[in-house]
Amino acid sequence: MTETYRFDQYLNRKQAAKFLGVSIHTLKSWEKKRVTGFKVGFHPVTNWPLYKKEDLEKLLRNISQERK
Repeated sequence: MTETYRFDQYLNRKQAAKFLGVSIHTLKSWEKKRVTGFKVGFHPVTNWPLYKKEDLEKLLRNISQERK
């Protein structure tokens, strides 16, 4: 069965980097090292990486809690 994407819930790599306040290079590095704690999805047609907003928000909350 095919998964249905709600694209309004996803960000592309450039948007995700801006959302997290990091460079695209940093985001790509995190993906390779798998240190981010979120999964990278891929657009079913273009195969471009997609990041779920919910996962990015959770990552920011975790970082914020670690700094306290």
